[in-house]
Amino acid sequence: MIQVTVSGHVGSDSEIKNYGGTNVLTFSLASTKKVVKNGNPQQVTQWVNCSIWGERAEKLKPYIIKGTSIVCVGEGEVRNYTKADGSAGASLNVRVNDFQFMGKPEHSQNNNPQQGPVKQQQTNFSPDYELPF
Repeated sequence: MIQVTVSGHVGSDSEIKNYGGTNVLTFSLASTKKVVKNGNPQQVTQWVNCSIWGERAEKLKPYIIKGTSIVCVGEGEVRNYTKADGSAGASLNVRVNDFQFMGKPEHSQNNNPQQGPVKQQQTNFSPDYELPF
């Protein structure tokens, strides 16, 4: 088993699917990092397909909406496929075991009118840090 931790923003509202009588919540996370290519700073976005199985699927659907910032931990798997143009492709899929909400988008439908809109929370997690190894 490969343990994966990924952080990013939800690309579109999550969807419920049913596989063999089990509800599965599916969503994609966009993880963007800054890189320098040929002396030019650029942003590179990688997409990760995530799924949450079982009872949590329906309960979490209203909260996993486009723009929400989430950190997910789970079992990772690379799946190979053939693209429509015939070329080879691969995707990273994560069966989420644990997660943490980092903030909601300002346009969230779930805002509490007594508290006003929920602003995107700032975190100490940054993809720009250097690992010591």
